[in-house]
Amino acid sequence: MENKYLWLSLLTLSVTLALTACTPELMREDQENPAFTDTPTSGAPSSPDTPPPTSSCPEVDMAYQLSYIHKVVQNMPNAHFEHLAEPDAAFFLTIHGDGTVDSDDFENLVMVSVNGTFEDCVLEGNGELSADIFGLCTEGIATLQITEHWEALSTTVTCPNKESQSINIEGFFSAPEDQFDFKVIEEGDTQVLEADTGILSVYYSWTLHEYGLAIVPLP
Repeated sequence: MENKYLWLSLLTLSVTLALTACTPELMREDQENPAFTDTPTSGAPSSPDTPPPTSSCPEVDMAYQLSYIHKVVQNMPNAHFEHLAEPDAAFFLTIHGDGTVDSDDFENLVMVSVNGTFEDCVLEGNGELSADIFGLCTEGIATLQITEHWEALSTTVTCPNKESQSINIEGFFSAPEDQFDFKVIEEGDTQVLEADTGILSVYYSWTLHEYGLAIVPLP
């Protein structure tokens, strides 16, 4: 009976996560009533009395940091889950002197905690998200394609009066993929991707900071 109880609980979790995992993509395709909102925010607004500086892209290879916020809340009948990126999470990229952008020189892994409850059980774990970043910088605007991937996900489930057990829920959670325009000359330029479908609320943000001259590896 104990194994049957756990099996039924895990089955409930699997079905629930499967239904919510595809929700962002399905809603994203609805152009008449999009669930996602892209919100650009400027990190350093200029004074109306001060003319803005001339926009330009780096003339030499420069490294940039994308400070990252990842918060997902899933609310369903008899289940609640939250995914939260570690504090100070960030990805990195290089804007080259020729205007091309890539993240080839960086590992770009951030830790995301995954916690929640379903039925009478508790889910705890964490995973790693990676990001591939590429694009082009022209006239001071870096157009970045950001594609994130789940690289690893380790979770355990504990039910009343039962031993904790590992559970494989890889593939049930989606990761953001989108294109944004960042103003390179504005320190702290931020782009936000958010949605709220009722059972699923997501908030992602990326904030661009100049990191320094890109280091060229020795031959």
